[in-house]
Amino acid sequence: MKKKIFAFIFAAAASFLIFAGFSACKKDDSETNGIIFNTLIINDASANLSVSNATEEFSFEREITVSGKAKYIVALDQSGVHRVSTDRAPLAPGDNVFYVFETLDDEITNTFMITIRRRPMYAVSFDADGYSEVQTQQIEENSFAAEPAAPSRTGYTFVRWNYDFTQAVTQDTEIQAVWAAKTDTKYKTEYYLQNLENDAYTLRETSNLQGTTDTKATAEIKNFAHFTHKASATDSGNIAPDGSLVLKVYYTRDKYNVTFESNGGTLENGEVNQILKYEGSAVAPVFTRTGYTFIGWDKTIPESVYEDITVTAQWKANRYTLTLIYGNGQPTEIITKDCDSKLEIPNPERAGYDFIGWDKTIPDTMPAENLTVYANWNAIFKLSENGDTITRLTDYGKKKYTEIVISAEIDGVKITSIGSFAFSGCSGLTSVTIPNSVTSIGASAFV
Repeated sequence: MKKKIFAFIFAAAASFLIFAGFSACKKDDSETNGIIFNTLIINDASANLSVSNATEEFSFEREITVSGKAKYIVALDQSGVHRVSTDRAPLAPGDNVFYVFETLDDEITNTFMITIRRRPMYAVSFDADGYSEVQTQQIEENSFAAEPAAPSRTGYTFVRWNYDFTQAVTQDTEIQAVWAAKTDTKYKTEYYLQNLENDAYTLRETSNLQGTTDTKATAEIKNFAHFTHKASATDSGNIAPDGSLVLKVYYTRDKYNVTFESNGGTLENGEVNQILKYEGSAVAPVFTRTGYTFIGWDKTIPESVYEDITVTAQWKANRYTLTLIYGNGQPTEIITKDCDSKLEIPNPERAGYDFIGWDKTIPDTMPAENLTVYANWNAIFKLSENGDTITRLTDYGKKKYTEIVISAEIDGVKITSIGSFAFSGCSGLTSVTIPNSVTSIGASAFV
């Protein structure tokens, strides 16, 4: 692209020199070669024009006057590759950029960038919260929307639109209706008392009230002798715009609470908190507890409830085993304890090895299942195939120890020999204690 621009500049300069050389004899002809824009105001080789949305084409032939031998072409790019009709250049909504190339003898003498904005159409919609349908307006850019008639809404008074209609429209716009809630919207509260013979309720009295639309109304809790208010969702509610809200307040006959405590168990079915009328019968729920067996309740559940009562489940812990496997022929240890009993497992010891942990985490208390864990070890020595000769230190042993005491037995095999070069190159060692079981030491074992 830059090369083409430089070429244009060079060609223009060359044309100017030729023009200067012949100016004395052809002065009048040269002055008439060029193009003139009839209405567009050119500033720094560019111009801007705004046209209505209804304008779908632009005629450069009408806009441009050609003098002398000059010609021009119109393109959509600076390279002049994508050319358009000079008579009917199509316009899309928004900015349309054209490049006009003035030419003389097939050489570009001037380039003009012309931006023609076809003003877009914008949708201006009106949201009345769904209570009135207001037609959407299609407004041309920089024109003005018309304020529609006031919408209506039950329980509300229309205040205004949240928009300044003296402002020109420059984008798609949604305009919201502003409403004021009415303060005299009707609603009522009904008071119901529980029947003696069943759990149904009968209307005792009604209060007719007024309030502000779409605000929370809470019923007055009145006192009725020998009845207790039963809180419910219908004690309060939203004041409906159409006045249809009915609050319902319920009162139960005096009752007693029967509470079942799980004592660590989990509810499988039934109700933990039961509210019963006097002489009602409670139904015990079913609890389960992992690792325990249910053995009953701490007190007898009465057939007829006459007071508040709390009954607690009783449990017997199950017994489980923890199996500790030390490996390499060492005895396996089995620990049997009640569920949730405290576990204190010391780290095991093994000659020739360092204990580095169990393959599973041992909990602080006995879990509700049988558990088997395996000890993990780091070997200090490398042994012969039959296990009676120390052949080398392991990499772990070299890094870990500066002083080593060799056990008389490792994994049940008596250590009788130290192989040749067994400790060769172990510069970090300061002492090695050899058991009496060793009867032979190989050549250069400590070199």
